[in-house]
Amino acid sequence: TITENASTRYPARQRAICRFGEVEKGTTAMTRATVTKSSGNIFRDLAFSDEKSAELILKSNLLQAIQDIVKSQGWKQVEAAIQLGIDQAKIAKLMAGQMAGFFIERLVHFLSLLAQDVVVTVR
Repeated sequence: TITENASTRYPARQRAICRFGEVEKGTTAMTRATVTKSSGNIFRDLAFSDEKSAELILKSNLLQAIQDIVKSQGWKQVEAAIQLGIDQAKIAKLMAGQMAGFFIERLVHFLSLLAQDVVVTVR
């Protein structure tokens, strides 16, 4: 058996890579970040208009429902793509949470293909 410790195997790492409170020459120490309480709508917090924010919230809810169904069915991406009538690359984007390129109507259509009813409430 071969036994060696990190100091003999990696001699260049004799000292710790980073020490608390240590700042390399030419850099500045990190400052404390300002934390702002969320309004409950991440898109509004990111300065999207009320209209765009509502659209993105709806799309993200629809997308989450699709992701949940695909996961609960245990489908591979290819199987989910067949169910939705799209290619595997598009289902990969959906599963990664990429909403760009998917209109609300299309996401609703996908849910109907998955035997889901979609109810939108206006307040």
